[in-house]
Amino acid sequence: MAERKLAEVRREALRRFGIKELLLHHRIGKFKTGENVVMLAVAAPHRDEALAAARWTIAEMKQTVPIWKKEIYANGSARWVVGEMNLKEVVARKQKRGNRPRG
Repeated sequence: MAERKLAEVRREALRRFGIKELLLHHRIGKFKTGENVVMLAVAAPHRDEALAAARWTIAEMKQTVPIWKKEIYANGSARWVVGEMNLKEVVARKQKRGNRPRG
C-alpha cells in the first residue's frame, strides 16, 4: 500500500515540477532516534526546480503515504504517530508549479 502511494507521489512530482527524475525511498523496521529513514534524489536542469520538488515530495509523502510510526520511550511507554507536518511543509505541499520562486 505504501509503495503504491510513494509511486503516485513520485509521478505527481515529475508532472508538477518538470524535473527529469525523482527517486524516493522510505526504510522500514526499527530505528534509533535521529536515524535516516527517507532517501530522496532529484535530477533537474535547474536547482530551483529540484529543491521545490524535493520540498513538495517530502511534505506530500508525510501527509499522504500510509506509514505508521510507533515511538517507544525510555520509560517503557509507547504511542503511534500519524504523519505530522510543520507550517513550512504545509506551504511547500500547497505550492503550485506556477507560483515557485525563480532564480
